[in-house]
Amino acid sequence: MPHSLLVAAGLLGWCAGAYSAFILTWTLLKKSRPKHAQKWMNWVASWNERRRKMQGWMRANEWPISLIFSVLILSGVVYSARHQYPIVEEHNVAVYQRLSDGDWAMSSDEEGKFAYRPCSDDAINTNTMLKKGIGYIASRASWEERGDCKSIRATGLGFYWRDEHFQYRRIADERASR
Repeated sequence: MPHSLLVAAGLLGWCAGAYSAFILTWTLLKKSRPKHAQKWMNWVASWNERRRKMQGWMRANEWPISLIFSVLILSGVVYSARHQYPIVEEHNVAVYQRLSDGDWAMSSDEEGKFAYRPCSDDAINTNTMLKKGIGYIASRASWEERGDCKSIRATGLGFYWRDEHFQYRRIADERASR
């Protein structure tokens, strides 16, 4: 389901909850319901006939509670859903140097030369790890593209410095072999 539909469903849930709270407050303070709410309650009361016919499924006085409970659960799911970012995987990622703006100069098989900007909310200190990796080639690196930065916070993402033979590769060694 697209993100905008989830947000719309969540907002609808919050509106229904706010309206229910308004009606409850009005009823308690004024000792009567607003006219539109009285019409609604009359319509609900007309379901008593249908309730007698249905007899086992759900009573008319139980469905509003079920509706409110469903709306609350739906709004909780919508607002707790995490945005999914696209995951990029690069091979033979060489780390050259840190640039003056805080980015890192790198190159890979797929992208060629590029700038890598780590996100500030990563669980590990990415800058320290990359500083130790200057001059080395990561056999594989994967991260989330978050627009203005790249994050390795999620499980399974990061820089894998050893190759298939469990050896570290330096950039100078790769240039000499070409």
